[in-house]
Amino acid sequence: MVAKSKKSQSQTFTPSKSELLFKVGKDIPKWYAIDNLSSSKSNHEKFDKRKCEEIYRSERTLYQTLYQQDQTSDYQWLQTSLSTTSKDRLAALVTLIRRSPIHTIFELETLINLLQSNIQHRRDALTIAEVLQDIFLNTYLPENRRLLNITQQTPNTKQAAALAHVEDTIKQLYSKFIDLLQQIAHDPIGPIRIKAVSMLERLLSQRPEQEKRLLELIVDKLGDPDSNVAAKTLHLLNQLLEQHPGMKAVVVNEIERLLFRQNIRQNAQHYGLCCLTAITFSSQDNELANKLIKIYFALFRLLSIKEDVSSKFFAILLGGVTRAISFAQVDLDNIIEHLNDLFRIVHSTNFKTSVRALQLLFRLAEQRSEIDDRYYNALYKKLSEPEWKNSKMLSTFLNLIFKSMLKDSMESRIRAFMKRLLQLCLFNDVPFICGILLLISELVKRHPNGSRLLLFSQKTNIKMGQTTGEDEDEEEHFHDVPSDDDQPLQTVPETSSWDHKNLNQPKQTNIDHYDIFKRNPLYCGSEYTCFHELLFLRNHSHPTVALFAENIFQGKSIEYNGNPLIDFNSMRFFDRFIYKNPKKEIAKHEILRKKSRHAAGRLYLPKGVKAVAVDSSEYTRLNPAHIPADERFLYTFMKMRQENNEAAQSRKKDKSTDDFEGDIDDNESIESVSDDEFDKYLDHFMDDVDKDEIDVDEDDNNSVEDIASTVQPVHRNDEQTNDDDDDGDGIDNRPFTLNDGDELSDDEQLDDNDHETISNEHIRDNFKVDNEREMKQIKWELDRERTFAQRTRRYDKHMKKTGKRKPKLTRREKRRQMNQTNLKKKKRVHFS
Repeated sequence: MVAKSKKSQSQTFTPSKSELLFKVGKDIPKWYAIDNLSSSKSNHEKFDKRKCEEIYRSERTLYQTLYQQDQTSDYQWLQTSLSTTSKDRLAALVTLIRRSPIHTIFELETLINLLQSNIQHRRDALTIAEVLQDIFLNTYLPENRRLLNITQQTPNTKQAAALAHVEDTIKQLYSKFIDLLQQIAHDPIGPIRIKAVSMLERLLSQRPEQEKRLLELIVDKLGDPDSNVAAKTLHLLNQLLEQHPGMKAVVVNEIERLLFRQNIRQNAQHYGLCCLTAITFSSQDNELANKLIKIYFALFRLLSIKEDVSSKFFAILLGGVTRAISFAQVDLDNIIEHLNDLFRIVHSTNFKTSVRALQLLFRLAEQRSEIDDRYYNALYKKLSEPEWKNSKMLSTFLNLIFKSMLKDSMESRIRAFMKRLLQLCLFNDVPFICGILLLISELVKRHPNGSRLLLFSQKTNIKMGQTTGEDEDEEEHFHDVPSDDDQPLQTVPETSSWDHKNLNQPKQTNIDHYDIFKRNPLYCGSEYTCFHELLFLRNHSHPTVALFAENIFQGKSIEYNGNPLIDFNSMRFFDRFIYKNPKKEIAKHEILRKKSRHAAGRLYLPKGVKAVAVDSSEYTRLNPAHIPADERFLYTFMKMRQENNEAAQSRKKDKSTDDFEGDIDDNESIESVSDDEFDKYLDHFMDDVDKDEIDVDEDDNNSVEDIASTVQPVHRNDEQTNDDDDDGDGIDNRPFTLNDGDELSDDEQLDDNDHETISNEHIRDNFKVDNEREMKQIKWELDRERTFAQRTRRYDKHMKKTGKRKPKLTRREKRRQMNQTNLKKKKRVHFS
């Protein structure tokens, strides 16, 4: 009886939801926002770590009891799923955690243990890791603060004590999860490592917890042996800096630790430098720019000692220094110490590295004028190297030349550069020539004394102007005082500014002519020459080059807003005949622009006239004044074709249907231009050409006749072999051949001599030709037409009698017919 009474008392006791410290439901705040709601119920009671754990355990037990009573069937299904397959177990654990994250810390621990047990199974491990990543980001990790240990907190209520235990447990479990991700990141398979690094970057970019450790793990993957993994890590770091610019200093410190690590591979240093040079600066990043310059030159000294260092490292280093020096506030004396090394890189490395060095030297020359002569000599020498015209750095190099010439105050040196650039235009392609001419036009327009740069023969020859002592007399000589406009910007010094050139060197003689082989542009005598190259460029075959050269020759500026190096290449010309849908291209450009600002720049979007298809009616309706020079030929041709089509359509309406049928091909009249019309169009452009100046080979006709004479016997042999293939078994059962039909007519049975005599007489009477070769060619054409007419006539007779077409035989059937014909030795009549 006592036992039954106790059992009845236990059954009557049912806990209620009001006894829970944390509410359960959908519209409740996350656990890290609940501590603000319990501040009013504080009783200043102290709770240690053990007591906080006891409070949480009792809260969890009460929650499980209530959940089991409210949803019995659901609870049983979840308990059953926990003991089945791994996928069902994973789904059950996720469902329990999402119902109440505070009361299911043990389930989170079970999920992490499940990942640890499946760490060797790559597919299952990645699936569980992605689930845990979403749970931590969306449920457990705070957005604006880091997690705290229980020793760092002072809970004063039961609710705060339970939350402190929850936060301490989440911090430990999250650290264990990162350890497991680190193991996955060292997997032998590259794509698995890439997915692990992507998870680490997502955790770092969205939550501040464990950010130092996550950054170390990500930066270490820059030295991965697989270049794909290292490149992906570099991309993720650049993406991280775009989302969080405040992390620049932290990332720079971590990469610095990687660069100067002992026994580091060059691959890791390469990707580390690429990450540093990709950092964008603002006006407030002066200290960061100073630190980067120190890192660059420290690494520069380290790499200068090594012998097997690739030139790409120096190119990346110099590019980073050039970008950072504009924002840095450092003493240039530290950089001047490496001046000789920079000039050595200019003259001894590849073109890309030398351009990076020249860019840095230009920055130094802007602030230190004593290195101007040495810098311009190196730049002038680089123009003579043939590799730069086909390099990807061509636009960068031309931009550097333009800025250097615009900054220079020596008029003779600017003219020397202009002379050398025009000389290069004489043996280069159209995009390069247009780029150089546009550069010169912009220089003349922007330079303070740009109009004087194009004046021819600014100085007279010194030998012509010299007078000897015998010619001098007592007569007075008067000279005009030069005005301010006629005075040069600066006079050329008699000797160079280099100190070592003055040692043991004889005094230089005066320059009286232009010397193309001079190393120093100041002493090449550019003021004694004129720009003869413009006369050749004015007559260039490309209309745009001729137009640009004519504008410069007339002293007019070139108005062009595009990039001539890209707009005038062959691919852009072919794009005019590939009629793409502009709406799709614009949509594609918008998608690329959202993904990356660099990717959108690679897509070409034509504008204005270039965006109109050449074969459209809209193109022919454009104003001729708006057509660029390189498309005037196309515009004139399309205009003429449209007029011819309209005329053909009008003639078609005038004629009747019966007369018009068979005489005019609709497609040919609408879609193409006849040969006569095209010849007239070309003759219109050749009116100004003197016909006496055109060289004509007298043996051209003979060469045509020789070709015809060689083709004729080959054609007859082919016909004979084709006739042999058509042999059959017999006359009645064999397939139809072109030799079937009636007997030959009297005209067809003429012998070869009579036929040749008649043909020759016919040719002499009708074609008025006495040359044997021409007669042979005409005779061959007539014989071919006669043979074709005979075979057509025989084929028509066969169709009238049988109504069957010639069957197509396979190769095996043809060989069988040939064998049977050889056995029976049937005679056949061959027609010439």
